[in-house]
Amino acid sequence: MSFRQAAAVVLPAMFAYTLYLTSMVHQMQVETVANPVLDRLLAEVTTGSNFTLRRAPEAVQLEKRVDADPMLGVCDHGKPILEGLREDICQDLDCLWVKSLDMNIDVSETLLTVYPGPEEMGCDQPRGGQLPVPAGQQPHISFILTLHNNASLTTKCLLELFRTAREVPSAEYVIVDDGSTEDIAILLQTVWRLREVFKVLIKFQRNEEALGYGQANAVGVGLSEGKYIAFINNDMFVARGWLAAIMRTFEQNPKAGMVGPMFMGKGDLITEAGGLIFSDGSAWHYATGKEPYFEMYYMRKADYISAACVVLLRDTYKQAGGFDAQYQKGYYEDTDLAFAGRSMGMDVLFQPLAVVYHQEGGTFGFESDLQKQLMLDNKVKFYTKWNTVLQEKHCFLDLSVENFVVVNQQRAAERLAYPRFLWIDDIVPEPDRDAGSVRNLKLLRILLDAGYHVTFIPTAPGREPHYTTQLRHMGVQTYPTIPPGNWVLARNGKCAFDVIMIARVEIFDMVQSHIEAHCKGVPLVFDTVYLHFLQNARDHLTELNAEKTLAWQFDELTVGKALNWTDSNAVDALDVKRTRHKELEAIDKSDLTLVVGPQEVDLIHRYRRDAEVAVVSSMYDVDSLHKTSCYGRAGMLFVGNMNHIPNRQAAETLIRDVLPWTLRMLPEGLLEKFKLHIVGANIVSEELKDLFRRNRNFVKFHGHLNDTQLARLYATVRVAAAPLLSGAGVKGKVAQGWQYGVPVVATPMAVEGMFAQNGVDSLVASSPKEFAKGVAELHKDCTLWQRLVAGGRQTLREHFSVEAGRASLLEALRRIDRGPLPETLRGSCKAAAAVTQHAAQE
Repeated sequence: MSFRQAAAVVLPAMFAYTLYLTSMVHQMQVETVANPVLDRLLAEVTTGSNFTLRRAPEAVQLEKRVDADPMLGVCDHGKPILEGLREDICQDLDCLWVKSLDMNIDVSETLLTVYPGPEEMGCDQPRGGQLPVPAGQQPHISFILTLHNNASLTTKCLLELFRTAREVPSAEYVIVDDGSTEDIAILLQTVWRLREVFKVLIKFQRNEEALGYGQANAVGVGLSEGKYIAFINNDMFVARGWLAAIMRTFEQNPKAGMVGPMFMGKGDLITEAGGLIFSDGSAWHYATGKEPYFEMYYMRKADYISAACVVLLRDTYKQAGGFDAQYQKGYYEDTDLAFAGRSMGMDVLFQPLAVVYHQEGGTFGFESDLQKQLMLDNKVKFYTKWNTVLQEKHCFLDLSVENFVVVNQQRAAERLAYPRFLWIDDIVPEPDRDAGSVRNLKLLRILLDAGYHVTFIPTAPGREPHYTTQLRHMGVQTYPTIPPGNWVLARNGKCAFDVIMIARVEIFDMVQSHIEAHCKGVPLVFDTVYLHFLQNARDHLTELNAEKTLAWQFDELTVGKALNWTDSNAVDALDVKRTRHKELEAIDKSDLTLVVGPQEVDLIHRYRRDAEVAVVSSMYDVDSLHKTSCYGRAGMLFVGNMNHIPNRQAAETLIRDVLPWTLRMLPEGLLEKFKLHIVGANIVSEELKDLFRRNRNFVKFHGHLNDTQLARLYATVRVAAAPLLSGAGVKGKVAQGWQYGVPVVATPMAVEGMFAQNGVDSLVASSPKEFAKGVAELHKDCTLWQRLVAGGRQTLREHFSVEAGRASLLEALRRIDRGPLPETLRGSCKAAAAVTQHAAQE
């Protein structure tokens, strides 16, 4: 663009800006008569002055750092890696910053200085908080941004906030100038541009005298209307995804009252990862000066979050009384607010997947002797106000121990979540791929809600990073896949955990000796997932009798006959015998064994009469069951991970044996609408691929579907099929059909351990013809369809609710003296120390 072309665009825009500023002054609640800053700004604009602003290099570097580390943040090179986030959450609003090649400035990313409008600017579609708040609606969030001088820094901060505001449904921006003595024209011009171009809601207040950080923010809250309040220092730069990560934390944690990010600073080092308070009132930032490392990448409780960047519910702020005026110009006002919120039963949470840059001292200048004295004075006020809580809950700051910073930080942080629970499994849960992962995710949530600190170590790499991100976001400390010899199981010669659970017999066999070497005496839990030796025996018998009917197979696959075959001299039974020996050995070495059904308790007690066994079955959210109707539906759905042998067998049987009978029995009018849908992750067998090809007119293979896609498919089909010929434990596909409100037709093997009643909550079929008859009946009889839906949901409520699973798991842990701490003792340094001491004595 030539200078003449630039002038043709810029000068009319500047003239429009001059006219607009007069009306804006009243709306922004700034008086024109006694405001020399605005008077000077008007003069500069009318004489042709203009502002150029480079994007903060700290903001650029922060995003590069986040993109370079897949464990930092919820965005990876512009794509979300947290399940459920919109694709555009991690995209940029590129029109804010453009490459400028002339106008006498360096070639760099600069703020656009003209006003053609978003479309003409080549702008990506603004969303959410980048748009006007709909009339009559409460803003989802209010950004409270205060400053005392440093207008250029504040402007950069505001623009970075605006770039990420697409992560919330709507937003308002409240700016409080707390008695600035320097020119803030560049900030006001930027505010004008945002209002003109994007029509966003921006409020402005100027305090003639500096009130201090806490009270300036209180003024901002008074102007705001959002459901959530975000206090933002003007020396703060945010990374993409920060706000989405925090909002999701509120959604998933009903007790959350205050959530804050991980603060990073110069050199990509941490400046704060949650705040800790000691019994004398001393306040420490956790992990200051450290490089980010995987052991800290998980959501957890904190004593406080610095008000440099913290989000809280408006109701929390009001009920807690806001910032206490006794702290005057700053320090301890955020800590006091956190303590007040916690006293009302609310949680203060640190969410490291929200990443920000904080340049200390940008808001009110760097620390001075006066500020240091203010900090000491406010510490005394804080201690006086909260002395009882500090003595009851918080740890003594012991400066005499070696490496006192690390030791004191660990003790203060770990007391907030106890007991310390270690979970070892093959991979992190993948809940949209298999039913076992759904159960595991529910168990992890139960432990977190009960106050446990949970560490998850996978022995094999997972398929997708978003599964690990999901665990860390919900508060599970998750190790990368590293050899057991590199696991950090002990500190200072003591086991770092109070209870350890190992899932699956093959994992137990791999890691138990390593656990014994570092954590001897710590209670050990063995989660069978299902009894592998029983399933393996049935798999062999199914293959041996593949030509037989379904009825014959089930008769031959009862527990008694499977055990008799295992004890026989059959060559194929040797492997099953070895698996049984390993499972029984794991039970012998464990203090508690978890199974998914009562029939497995009886089977274990057949071999080990005194074993401590608890049933913790699959769990479903019965309060969020899908409402369904039989009308407008047709077809049948089978869901199963194709890595699992019983699922492959079931899919082959369904196509080869059941489908032909079904097509004969369906009314002619339904044949055109009928389709057998098969959903399953992972590679299928060649036999199954061939069956798909030969039956493609009536069979559709979808591969892996996420939860949203699967729910849509369930909403279209008439029947959920569970034609299992083999297996053990609880069958998730039966419960899933009940959950989605679709009647289930199943084999006797599929409903084993499911408390199912034929004709009440499902149709149980023992032959392909009988199975097909059930499918056809459900396509004809809507009354029967509705009755089975209601019955399935009732069975789900009675036997597979989260409440039932929670009660069973926590009671089992109490039996081995590792139950959750009472509510009154949670967060107590003394209680945590007592658990640790008790474990050491054992």
